[in-house]
Amino acid sequence: MRRILGSRILSRLIVFAVVCLFGAGGMVVEYISHLPKLGDRLVEGRIVKVDVKETTEAKNARGHESFLTIRIVDTNTTVTALMPGDWTDKPAFVKFYYSGDPTQRVFLQQQGTGSLQVALAFLLTALLMFLVVIGVLMIEKRQKDFQHNEYETLVKKIK
Repeated sequence: MRRILGSRILSRLIVFAVVCLFGAGGMVVEYISHLPKLGDRLVEGRIVKVDVKETTEAKNARGHESFLTIRIVDTNTTVTALMPGDWTDKPAFVKFYYSGDPTQRVFLQQQGTGSLQVALAFLLTALLMFLVVIGVLMIEKRQKDFQHNEYETLVKKIK
């Protein structure tokens, strides 16, 4: 019974570690997509409008997304950006990397590296789970070898 229970726990730990790896992969992809592309330049813009749109997507727990309309300083060009969810008060000016195409959504420099930190947490959790699984498997193997050696010693004593 103990071995069956142990194998169930081990299989759940392995599944949890694999899910953590997939979560980390998704977060790394999101982080990379926000990195500036070759040729993008760092510009400053003034927030001119905040648009709040209702959403039913599961990834947004707030139930809405706030889009910023930003006018690039010293131009009439406007771009849009997704407002970070952790902003309590928005600044008047923001910085972002701009490709020159006003139809592409920009990612604010103030958005930080939240997804990278979450990805690292997922990776460390997965690593910890794999280490626990390997440790348990090694302990079980040593116990099995020890029991086998004890059995052989008893057999030799009996003969």
